Amino acid sequence: MCYGLDADFKTCFENTPHEYLELSGNAFWTIIDYEKQKKLYQEISKSTFDAIWKKYPITYFPSEESGVHLAANVKGRYLDFLKSLGADNTEVAKYANQVEQTGGYDLVGLWYSYILNDTKSYNLGDPNIQLMLAIHYLTLNDDNMRNREMMKNPRPILKSWKRIE
Repeated sequence: MCYGLDADFKTCFENTPHEYLELSGNAFWTIIDYEKQKKLYQEISKSTFDAIWKKYPITYFPSEESGVHLAANVKGRYLDFLKSLGADNTEVAKYANQVEQTGGYDLVGLWYSYILNDTKSYNLGDPNIQLMLAIHYLTLNDDNMRNREMMKNPRPILKSWKRIE
């Protein structure tokens, strides 16, 4: 996401041209190399992965092709972590509540402008905030890339998705 800059997370996030990327139709997380992201998933233990995400099968209409969608594990340790982090941070508490209510990170309004304008709630030097943002943006990128082949024009409609136990 840092365009190859050798910078810490805070500097990288603050210097990313968010508005330009958004106006060009390419949110900054879409430049995450998905092949590297898949390798990162392999480095995360199954128990840690499962504490963060749940996999759901999805089917697209009219193609009837099936895929997998990553959603939040609303009963996992990661949501517990967000809630405990939110005990002293009302914005993180709102985020944790939205994740729990929607079951996903992708539906939650964690906009870059909120983060850049509220440096008290979103201290980009805090490793906990960095972790929260990394998981959020990795999930958005996964959602953008995982089923890309099935979502070619004309854009199919998500027909169904259900929880994989």
